Amino acid sequence: MRFGEFLRQEGKSVAEAARELNRNHETVRQWAVEGRIPRPDAQRQIFEWSGGVVTPGDWVGTAERPAA
Repeated sequence: MRFGEFLRQEGKSVAEAARELNRNHETVRQWAVEGRIPRPDAQRQIFEWSGGVVTPGDWVGTAERPAA
């Protein structure tokens, strides 16, 4: 399941996820809203935090946005 979908399903805001993951709000927003691909360490953390619902394979095929 995509990260943003997981947040919606669980009724979590980006701010809540950022706090619980101990990550920067903007970074979590980019993962959830823009589909930016997290680094492998963050993918593992999200996998564990989501109870295995958001897997590293869910990030495959997600378009990486160029830096502004």
